[in-house]
Amino acid sequence: MTERKGRMARILWVLGAGFLALVVVWALSILGAIPLTFTMAMTPAELMKFLDSPRDDMRGIKVNGHFLEIGKRRPLQIVKGYDETMYLMRPYRQVRARPRSLTRPEILDFCTNITGAGFQELRSLLESGKPVTVEWEGRVQGKTVRVVKASMFSYLVTGLQDSPVFMSQVELARRLGMNEPDILSRLIPVQKRWHEEFLSSESLQTRYPVHYIIPLRDELTAWLSEQASIGM
Repeated sequence: MTERKGRMARILWVLGAGFLALVVVWALSILGAIPLTFTMAMTPAELMKFLDSPRDDMRGIKVNGHFLEIGKRRPLQIVKGYDETMYLMRPYRQVRARPRSLTRPEILDFCTNITGAGFQELRSLLESGKPVTVEWEGRVQGKTVRVVKASMFSYLVTGLQDSPVFMSQVELARRLGMNEPDILSRLIPVQKRWHEEFLSSESLQTRYPVHYIIPLRDELTAWLSEQASIGM
């Protein structure tokens, strides 16, 4: 009887230790320490492979210091004439955070041209009120709006909400009143040019951190300046 009780105690101990190990592994994965519930992209090419997945649901990815969830959405909900896939993106496991809408070039640009630490530092500077380089500042619907570039096609914007808001170029353009024909004729061609040149560059296979920035005019802030001059 004593031997049977001892055997049962050992079995229970092993089961308990195994369960505890599973809990620890799961917790470490959620915290980003081990890639059990998310993918790791070490190069832009690996990020491209992740984006090419046939799955549409929100999935976790760790890339260039960013810890994100990315899924797909119907482009008609943002720009009716845009026939390419659009994506939803939010911080990993932050289900209450509103997913932002991005084109494929916008996601590649954001994940490549600013690190996760760099993005958080920029947000902290804006929240603290310290000086930052402002790409455009003006009045929109009676509010003072400041647009600060995070990357070539993404921004942190103050004045739309109580705290700085991250928005991609196309989504911000829609929010600030740019019509669909202007988005399709001004923003999308520039994004496609950057995307095509990026795909043919050596940077595509380079391990993060890597940047790919080429001299292109920011058509959104140019449009905002034009609208301000005619009384937006």
